[in-house]
Amino acid sequence: METQIDNLDEIARAMFTKPPGDVRSIQLQLEEETADIATYEGVDSFVFNILFLLTYKGMQILFGLDNFMHLQKTQFDLLQKYMNSAGYRIIVCANDTQLSPWETIANGDVVRSYKIVFADI
Repeated sequence: METQIDNLDEIARAMFTKPPGDVRSIQLQLEEETADIATYEGVDSFVFNILFLLTYKGMQILFGLDNFMHLQKTQFDLLQKYMNSAGYRIIVCANDTQLSPWETIANGDVVRSYKIVFADI
């Protein structure tokens, strides 16, 4: 039986208060009204914002953190598993490179900036 949840906070609570599921075990769908807004604002930008907010809320629920750069690598890996269950992979690159923030720090460099992208699995 399919459960339908409308509010992003409710979706985050339902998703991040239980263990992560299998890859693509959670389907995120837009209602017709929301799809109209996404079309108006640009679908790619709209989807990115939804995924970013969902990831951010998950970070708060799981770890009590408000800043992505405060995540430890193991915490990011767990957050990644949750987003994988929704069919997306989080890609984080530091300092305009292909290196993750954790790789950058391990190389002895300082993370000055980072970019987040969500890719379909």
